[in-house]
Amino acid sequence: MKNENDPALPTLQAQTEAGAPIALPWSREERSLLAGFDSSKMGDFSDGPWKATASPFSAQSIVRATIVPDASGGVGVYREGFSTRSASSNEHLSASLGVTVGYSFLNANVTGEYDKNVNETKNAFQSSRNASFRMGRVVLDRPPDFSLEASTLLAQPDGDSRFCERYGDYYIYGYELGADAGACISAESSEYSSEETLKITVTVKVLFWSASVSHTETFKEHKSSASFAFSGFNTLDGEVKKYPGVSPDGSTSVEGLVKMQKEASEHLARVARLDHEIQKRMASLGLTEDAKLPLSSCGEVCRSGLVVQLLLAPFANLFEYQAICAKRHPLAIGATDAMAAPLAPLSNKIRRC
Repeated sequence: MKNENDPALPTLQAQTEAGAPIALPWSREERSLLAGFDSSKMGDFSDGPWKATASPFSAQSIVRATIVPDASGGVGVYREGFSTRSASSNEHLSASLGVTVGYSFLNANVTGEYDKNVNETKNAFQSSRNASFRMGRVVLDRPPDFSLEASTLLAQPDGDSRFCERYGDYYIYGYELGADAGACISAESSEYSSEETLKITVTVKVLFWSASVSHTETFKEHKSSASFAFSGFNTLDGEVKKYPGVSPDGSTSVEGLVKMQKEASEHLARVARLDHEIQKRMASLGLTEDAKLPLSSCGEVCRSGLVVQLLLAPFANLFEYQAICAKRHPLAIGATDAMAAPLAPLSNKIRRC
């Protein structure tokens, strides 16, 4: 599993210090668009970085805010892995949890639990199949206007720091939609046999006569066992399954094997149709092209299991923020685009590996 110390990945702290947009892996917890985020408190185990009680946007503009689906691109990745012994188990990890692993404010997500299950399986043989789909985004149609209180606060000489202290330095501007699913089957067999021969000879001597008596015993032992395990996950339904299928004597019972086989077959079928399930769920929520939904629908989108990442952008990227700062500092550089494209556009290619 990749982690925040992977030198090939930019750290979340480095991204926020540079003022770059960020994406946080997410589960099913409700988190509405426009929610504030203080990146300086990502390591705070008590309060965390979320600004749940204060918003710099005016109440009237929040009521009028709308969200729009952006389903113009999509990425689908299928992976299959096969390995022997746990030394090669990295082939079966579903997906990198990226630069955000280890932060307390993030819920343990379904993919991470599955990765842990696979890592804990130290069997002789493993085979897995995983699917990962990203089916577009839900973003704000346009950012709301600042409230009078927020504008007044930002216009003060130390407005940047006071604004950040009250509202944070980032806000959620969108969700990335999709899902991950996968399954891993592992098996182990062992056989032990031993044979031990014990020979005892007793010799008795009396004067010029002797006699010997021998006794031989052979001990044989043979043990064999076979065990199977199944691990599966589906972020769309928020489920993680694990079936050891092992009886108390260490072998796999017939009843357990039949149950595991049924569960594995049903789960693999769901993995195969994951993209269709995502599209069906998006359609049921009205997340179709050219649709406009009220901001109040954010909760339903989160609960649907479709949100795989929260997309966050700095308040400082907003035109209104930069305009207020420019009045405070006349020599400041003019504002750029109000909503610069934070992340690279999605492609329409389906990649298999």
